[in-house]
Formats: sequence, structure tokens, C-alpha cells
Amino acid sequence: MKSMSELSHEFLKGALHRQAFCVDGTLGSGRDSAFFLEQGADLVYAYEVCEELYEQSCEKLASPHFHAFLKSHEFAGEDLEAAGRCVDAAVFNFGFDPRTIAGSCTKAESSLKAVLAVLDAMKIRGRMSLVFYMHEEGQKEYRLIMDAINCRQDTDLLECRRCDHPGAPILVCVEKKKAVQPSEKGVKWN
Repeated sequence: MKSMSELSHEFLKGALHRQAFCVDGTLGSGRDSAFFLEQGADLVYAYEVCEELYEQSCEKLASPHFHAFLKSHEFAGEDLEAAGRCVDAAVFNFGFDPRTIAGSCTKAESSLKAVLAVLDAMKIRGRMSLVFYMHEEGQKEYRLIMDAINCRQDTDLLECRRCDHPGAPILVCVEKKKAVQPSEKGVKWN
């Protein structure tokens, strides 16, 4: 059976092309950014708060098509607006991956801000995958982000989970289906 990361990549392939603009909201070891680059994405923006992971991934992924930020993904909205391009595909891994540095964990409020900013910048038929690791903070992120996305009228959602492993990661696949007016985006989170 494929991992949630592999399923995520399969889903995102449908939005990728040679001019694709992609966002890796949680760079980590760079697996998702590497996937975007291998698929021929034109530009990948990636966010990481851990300086050690940031430096390792930047060295490994050195490319004129890769631009990493050593800051929280909560500031993605400003960077995407400055880029002046619509996002084709995005990926986030929330909480922490137990295979990486322990103690480095995303936070629900900043993650929600990032997801909504990327969704607002996403083109119609653009795709985003959200992988939630279901420890305590991951559960909080899952509830907060899913409540906000479910209020929107511009997305289709598909959720994948292992029924036989209750604590296993959950994958949520999001496709932007239409442009909406700001009043239709649901609750405004600051």
C-alpha cells in the first residue's frame, strides 16, 4: 500500500506542467520540493523554520527553479502576492513527521493562515495536498483547517485515511473548482 506522501504526489501530478508554480509549505528534508522539481515545475517556493533543515535542503535542491524561505509558512501570502503568479500545486505536512527532527512542529494558527493564503492564490483546477500527523497538535490543526476549508465554496475535497491504524497520517486532497468572491470564502481568519 502506498504511503500518504506517495498518494499525495499522485494526486498533485494532475496539476503539474512545465510552467507550474508550486508551494511546499513545509520543506523539511525536501522530498516534496524535489518531487515538484523532478516533475519539471518552473518555480517552487518552500518554507522552513528550522535553520539546519533549511540549509541541508537548499544545498541538496540547488536550482534556479527552487526558492526557499527561512521563515514560517504563515507569511506565504505576502510572497505569493509579490510573485504575481497563480499557484498550480501545493503541499503541506502538518504537525511533525516522527522520522525527522523531534520538537519541530507546525502550529495550527500559522498553518491555517498559510493554507488559506495558498488557496486564495491558487488557479482554478489547482491542487493542494494536506498531510496531517495525528498527534495532539496535528489533531488541532486538522480540525481548524478542515473547518475553514469546509466553509469555502470554491473547493472539492477528498480525504484518505488508514481505517486499520487510527493514529496514522491523514491525507486531504483539495482541488480549487472555481473563483469566488471574498464574501464566499467563509470565515475570515486573521
